[in-house]
Amino acid sequence: MKQYNIKGDLVGVFPLISEYFDPEIGYYDSDPFSAPLTDQFNGLASDLTSDKMVFYASYHSFDTQERDYGLKSYKWMLMKIDLEQMTIQETQLADVWHLNEVANLIPQVKGDTITIIIRNQDETLYLKRLLFK
Repeated sequence: MKQYNIKGDLVGVFPLISEYFDPEIGYYDSDPFSAPLTDQFNGLASDLTSDKMVFYASYHSFDTQERDYGLKSYKWMLMKIDLEQMTIQETQLADVWHLNEVANLIPQVKGDTITIIIRNQDETLYLKRLLFK
């Protein structure tokens, strides 16, 4: 993870490595559906009432970049990044059933409580609160 100031100057490098996120990007020439699967960050939040250097990120992860198997291994993940302690914690939010869902994360963070909206298999939208311990 790299930190930049408002001018775009690099001010910090944090050597934190995810257990699940693969940073390799899958490229394609002409057909986007021929590209290898790529893990992607899709949300970032922090507690705006706190001065702590703690961030929460959501991302999509696949066990492999190979499409046939990889699509069956989809995971929607949540990562807590603590730059003061130089640690990350990761947990799975949802699985392959949510592959086509629009990720609605992280509208609210207060302390270590994260609030998300998610549609479950009963087709109902739920407001869920998650607590990192």
